[in-house]
Amino acid sequence: MIWYKVRDSVETTDEKDKRSQKARQLYHYLNNNKDGLLPYQKQGRKIPEPREGILYKNMGVQESQNCTVITMRMKHRRMRWSAKGANNLAKVLCCKENKELCSTIERYTDGLIFHARMNEVIETLSAAKIPKKEGKGNPYVDIIRGHVSLLDAATSASRKIFRDAFIR
Repeated sequence: MIWYKVRDSVETTDEKDKRSQKARQLYHYLNNNKDGLLPYQKQGRKIPEPREGILYKNMGVQESQNCTVITMRMKHRRMRWSAKGANNLAKVLCCKENKELCSTIERYTDGLIFHARMNEVIETLSAAKIPKKEGKGNPYVDIIRGHVSLLDAATSASRKIFRDAFIR
């Protein structure tokens, strides 16, 4: 962190300036909690040995995982979330990513959701199995491009007037 920039904003004595007031609050918070803001490795705390299947990693690894898992759903789709809704969705996405979603749902619903056995149907699709159409592309391409003669087109009152004026 760049402490001197925060300190410069704090040193102003204008009580009405909300930015300097917020900067003072931030500076006092950071200054009072310096020891707790250090990473675990630098705090000198002894971290218990991880259980089987758990691996301790630094925060940088965690932040990249958040970017790929949670923000793809919550940020890149340009949805808006309340703090409570975002927290709940983050929990669901975390359970899904850790492959714990089904067991978590069963724990809170007594297994009622997954009581009925679900069958997954997997069918391989290939372009060779698609029924072939005669001709190429869109069957209405001639109509779209205007290649339908005036005589073959659907007759409305205006078309009848044009037909009578130009064809007869």
